[in-house]
Amino acid sequence: MFDEPMVFALLISSLISLGYYMFNREKDRQNRNHNPNMKYVLTFGIVFIVSLLGKILYNGRDISKVEEVVERVVEVPFSSEIPAELEVGEKPPF
Repeated sequence: MFDEPMVFALLISSLISLGYYMFNREKDRQNRNHNPNMKYVLTFGIVFIVSLLGKILYNGRDISKVEEVVERVVEVPFSSEIPAELEVGEKPPF
């Protein structure tokens, strides 16, 4: 379950946001803010992004998969020949 970065990030950010809500709920009852839940949404979003990036970067297997794909793509030979219908220095057809 913790091998998938998305599940890990959702779980961690949900737990931290819930803990932050439980810690501040008495303060929110006394405060007359017109948008009291915005700080919890921001907390969830920031923790989600940080934990997702951290899990992706920390998990070594995902990086090696990306490196293998890049190596396979880079090894494809490029053709440096100019096709016969294109003559260098001619006027364009339009």
